[in-house]
Amino acid sequence: MPQSTRHAPLILSELVFRGAVIRPEAEIVTRVGTQRHRQTLARTIERAAGLAHGLAERGVQPGDRVATLMWNDHCHLEAYLAVPAMGAVLHALNLRLGADDLAWVVEDAGDSIILADRDNEDMARALADRCDGVREVVIAGQDSWEAMVESTTSYPWPSLEEEAPLGICHTSGTTGRPRGVVYTHRSTCLHTLLVSMTDFMGLSIRDRVLGVVPMFHALGWGLPYATCMLGADLVLPGVRPGAEDLLDLVDHERATCAAGVPTIWNMIMEAVQAQPDRWTCESLQRIVCGGGSGAAEMRRWYRDQLDVDVRRSWGMTELNPVGTGSVSEEGDDAGVPLPTLNLALKDDDGKPVPHDGRTIGRLMAHGPTVATGYLGGGSQVEEGWLLTGDLATISPRGELTIRDREKDVIKSGGEWISSLELELRINDQPGVAMSAVVARPHPRWEERPIALVVKTPGASITAEQILGSMSDLEKWQRPDDILFAEALPLTGTGKIDKHAVRSQLDEENYVLPDLRDHA
Repeated sequence: MPQSTRHAPLILSELVFRGAVIRPEAEIVTRVGTQRHRQTLARTIERAAGLAHGLAERGVQPGDRVATLMWNDHCHLEAYLAVPAMGAVLHALNLRLGADDLAWVVEDAGDSIILADRDNEDMARALADRCDGVREVVIAGQDSWEAMVESTTSYPWPSLEEEAPLGICHTSGTTGRPRGVVYTHRSTCLHTLLVSMTDFMGLSIRDRVLGVVPMFHALGWGLPYATCMLGADLVLPGVRPGAEDLLDLVDHERATCAAGVPTIWNMIMEAVQAQPDRWTCESLQRIVCGGGSGAAEMRRWYRDQLDVDVRRSWGMTELNPVGTGSVSEEGDDAGVPLPTLNLALKDDDGKPVPHDGRTIGRLMAHGPTVATGYLGGGSQVEEGWLLTGDLATISPRGELTIRDREKDVIKSGGEWISSLELELRINDQPGVAMSAVVARPHPRWEERPIALVVKTPGASITAEQILGSMSDLEKWQRPDDILFAEALPLTGTGKIDKHAVRSQLDEENYVLPDLRDHA
C-alpha cells in the first residue's frame, strides 16, 4: 500500500483554470457601449497571468489586499483570477457606496492597490488620496494595465494553504458601517462547486451565462468562478447596464441563464411589457431570483410569457454567499440548503424550534462556507452556529421560508406581524412594482405597519384595492396606511433599504417627505 499523504489543498488556481483547458474557445463577452469586446477564456487566463506578473513587480505579495473598483467586464474577471491565484486577497469594492463608506472599507481591509476601470477612475484616485495605505491606482484599459497583461502568458501560480484568505466582501451596511467578511480558498472552492450543481442553477459547459449580479457584490454570488471552472461562456454587461441593455444582451448573445435580485427582474419585466415586440428572449431558459423570492405574479409572468424557469435562492455575505436553491417552481420558500450547509431554528429562549413549516424561529447556519467572524473582530457565531438575523420556518423536507428580518418584524399589541409577508401580498397585486412595510409608533399598540408602494408605470391601483386584497387577514394584521412614492431607496446591491426608509420618515406625520400624496 502506498504511504498516505496530506490531502491536496482546495485552492482557486486548481479549480477555475479547468475551463480554459477543456474548452479554451469559451467566450468572455463584454458590452462596451453599443459594441462588444470578445476574447476567449484561454486568452483571459493568459492575461490574468500577465496581470499577476505585473502586480508582483509592483510589490504585491501573498496576503496583500488588492481592491477593485470596476463594473462587470473582462478586465474585472482578469483581476478576479489573478489576484487570489497569486496569493493576494481580492477586495471588490461596492461602487454604489458613498465616499465615506468606501474610504472606511478600504482602510478596514488594508488595501494597498486599487484596480479601477475608466468609469471609476476619479473615485479610485480620490480614495487613494484619502487612504494612506493605498500606494497606487491602476486603470484598466490604459497603457499601464495593458503593459501588465501583455507582459507574459504564464505565471508560476503558487501552492497556497487552503485556509489562506482569497477575498474580502463587506456587508451592505444598512444598519451601520459595513463589516468585512473574509472568504478563504477552501470556502470559495466549495462554494463554486455547490453553485455549479444542477439543482441550484443548472449550469453546464453548454451555457451562456449573463453576469447580472455585480461582481462587487459578494464575488458575484460565485458565478464568475463557476462559469470559468465549467468552461461556459460568460456575457458581462459592462458600465451602468439598464434593463434594455440586459435584454439586448439576452437576445444578441443568446444568453441561457442569469441571476439577480427581484428589483432587476421586475425592471426587465416592465421593459418587455412596455415594448413587447422588441425582444424575444427565446434563448433564456432559467433565472435565479436571490435576495428575496420575488412576487408570485412576477414569477408567473416569466413562466407564462417567456417560458423561463424562475429559481429562488437565499443567502448572505457571511455564507460565501449562497445558502439555498429551490427545487420546484411553485411556492414562496427560498428552497433547500445547498449540500454541507445545515440550517436550524431556535426560539427566544434558545430552544430548538420544530421543522414543521409553520413554527417561526431565529435562523442559524453552520457549514464549511460559513464565516466565523469579521475583520477587526466581532462575530455572530454562537457555539459554532451563525445567527443570521432572519426569522424563518423550515418544512419537514428542509424547505426554508424567510418570514422576516428580526429588525424588520413589527410587534403590535404583543403580536408579531411579518413585514415580508405583507410585502409579498402587496407586490403580487397587478400594478405594484415594489413595496416596503415598516413600523410606525402607536400610543396603544406599540407599533403598527405602514406600507410604502411604488406603482408600475401607468398603473391606477389604489390604496383601497390593495387593502381589499388582504380582506382574508385579520384587521390588526393589515397595514394602517398605504402611501405611494415615485421610488424607494435601494442598497448598493439592489435591495430596498428599510433603514433609509425609516430614517426618512417624518417623526410627526410618519410619512416620507415625498410620499404625502395618497392614492
